[in-house]
Amino acid sequence: MNKDEKSKDPFEILAEWTIRKLKKIDFETASSEEIVRWVLYSLGLEKLAQDIYLYLKEKGSVTTTEVAEKFGISPTTARKYLEEIHTLGLADYIGRVYQLSRESLRQSIRRVLLPRIHEVITYIANIAGKVEIPKIRRYTDFTIPITDITESIMKNVEKSLSSLGIHFQKVTDILSSKIMEETEEIIKLSVFHKGHITREDLERTKEKGKKLRVDVFGILELESDIDPILARETIHQINVFGKLIGPKEVLTAIIDRLKVFGRIVYSE
Repeated sequence: MNKDEKSKDPFEILAEWTIRKLKKIDFETASSEEIVRWVLYSLGLEKLAQDIYLYLKEKGSVTTTEVAEKFGISPTTARKYLEEIHTLGLADYIGRVYQLSRESLRQSIRRVLLPRIHEVITYIANIAGKVEIPKIRRYTDFTIPITDITESIMKNVEKSLSSLGIHFQKVTDILSSKIMEETEEIIKLSVFHKGHITREDLERTKEKGKKLRVDVFGILELESDIDPILARETIHQINVFGKLIGPKEVLTAIIDRLKVFGRIVYSE
């Protein structure tokens, strides 16, 4: 490609990542520094970039000039390596100073690098989806739809409780409730009868740095203002025994995370 062709190139390189095939390491005998270097090398950083990261970790914050003087390299070269560290989400750049994004290397990777890569790849995938219309898997090995069974059960419960003089609404509140359980990485949500997932639910999940798994026995509706990228970032899996309602763009974005035993309805 000649110079004129490059100038017409509509693409701009925002970031480049290198992920190497993991090498074996004996974690029982390796030192903390060896493990950190193993992680950094796996993320594509060469030895000098690793040295600069460890120096940054020791100092807390550094400038390009400080790194250049410390390692006997030009400011341009120092900036190049610092930008590699910044691109990986391991350091923030504020003014003229580079500082660690998080105190923990693990948190930097999980909460900065992974979402950053995920957002870019998801955007590319969504563009590919403009010319591909995938089909959501439907499990139709049921002679009676699950939602009809659920409604039948609710009617029988109502009838039985009414005969005992018990107000049904109180029981409906319990049966319609969401039961939540959290682990270090996943928020598990069980929905009985009817439930809604809102944009705010997904935003709170993202703020916690976790993923959402939903098991539904009845009806689940994803609200219309949910952003497909946000859904892709935060939803780990949705299993529906009944009916799933939601915008087509959102359901398409998480198609590989859906298992629907029953019906799917696209909302407007």
